[in-house]
Amino acid sequence: MRVPTVCPLCKHRMGEPQPRCPDCRGDLGPLVQVIDAANRKFNEGVRWARKERWRLAAEAFSAALALNPGDEEAKELLDMVRNNNDRGHKVG
Repeated sequence: MRVPTVCPLCKHRMGEPQPRCPDCRGDLGPLVQVIDAANRKFNEGVRWARKERWRLAAEAFSAALALNPGDEEAKELLDMVRNNNDRGHKVG
């Protein structure tokens, strides 16, 4: 899930991650890589959840949250996956 990106150098808010801040021109390349990795893990979690592989989905959503703690959708889906796993549904 995409969340607004904030330049850590000047605090400018951007809708989408960009390699350089449009205000201060700071290098945001590493930040973009972390956001992309979080999005890949989020999407992986969705794929595992669709296959009812709850443990693998939980691992992917947890990784997404480690990279992007503000991702509310990943938090909600992780809770849902854990609830399915707790109810004894098929585990990854």
